[in-house]
Order: sequence, then structure tokens, then C-alpha cells
Amino acid sequence: MLAISSLLLLGSLTGGGSTPSLQTEKPLPSAIPVYNFSLLLIGRNVDDADPADQQTGWGLEFDGYNPRDFIGWELGVSRTSEEDSSGGTKFEATVSEVYTGARKTWGASHFHPYAALGLAWIEGEADVAGVGSDSDSSFALYGHGGAYWTFGEHFNLGADARALVGSDIEFGDADYFQGAIVLGYSL
Repeated sequence: MLAISSLLLLGSLTGGGSTPSLQTEKPLPSAIPVYNFSLLLIGRNVDDADPADQQTGWGLEFDGYNPRDFIGWELGVSRTSEEDSSGGTKFEATVSEVYTGARKTWGASHFHPYAALGLAWIEGEADVAGVGSDSDSSFALYGHGGAYWTFGEHFNLGADARALVGSDIEFGDADYFQGAIVLGYSL
């Protein structure tokens, strides 16, 4: 009996018991949800928009995630346009978009890479001076990724690359590739 109690005491002193050491436990990520409001400054290359295919514009995006969850979400709006003259005729092309999708954001410190896929509703408009304008809308699929850095506890600065495919409007398509600077605020 003395031998058994000595072994139990010796085992608990040397860490041989079944209780794991607190030093080897991995801390769980924060369970506090993160919400980002972002302004995007966009440069976009639009298919079938010649001669106004190099467009600039803006976007507003709202996303949310919990660091413990596998996936988060996003929704946003954007608008880009370009005006060009060809042979004395003024031509303007505009692409407006509303989108929502699934988004994965990584990073537990100040650097946060992300990737997202979703569904967009786009409207393309072409306006030829003296002739008139035409517009049409379509659903499309998008994918994008990027990264942002959080300064202090709330201010974000980052970059984003995005592609939209599968649009089908009356005068071609409005598929595009874009790059953007991201200015945001985290809650």
C-alpha cells in the first residue's frame, strides 16, 4: 500500500499524471466577431467596353467573420466608368455592381490575408454622344483576394485583386479584372 501511494505521489510530482500541462495547451482564437467597413479605390479592365475599357471608380464593402469559424461573409457595391473620344464621338461606358459571397479571412495579428467567392448582379451602360445610350444587366460570378494591415486597433490599409466572369449583357459582356486599394475600419 505504501508502494502504490508513493508511485502515485511520484507520478503527480513529475507530471506523469493524465492532466496535460498548461504550458503545452494552444490558446483558442478570440471568439469576438470582426466587422470591416471598407472603401475601395478601383482600377478595372472591362471586356467588350472598347474604347472605354480602362475604368476607374469606387466601391463600398462590408464583411464579417469570427476567428473561430471556418468561413465569413461579405456584401458590397461598386461603380466604375470611363469616357473616351474616338473619331470626334464621345463614348462613355459604366459598370455598376451589387455582390455578396463567402469570405475567408486569416490572421490573428495585424496582417490579414483573405479570399472570397460569390454572386454579383451587374449593370453595364454605354452612352454615345448624339446617338443615345443602352444598358443591360446580368448575374455573374466573382472571386477576389488580397490582404490588409490593421493599424492601431481599427484602421485598415490593403490591396485587392478581383475577377468577374459569366456576365451576359445585350452588347457583349462586362467581365472584368480589377485591382483596388482598400481603406477600412474594423469594429
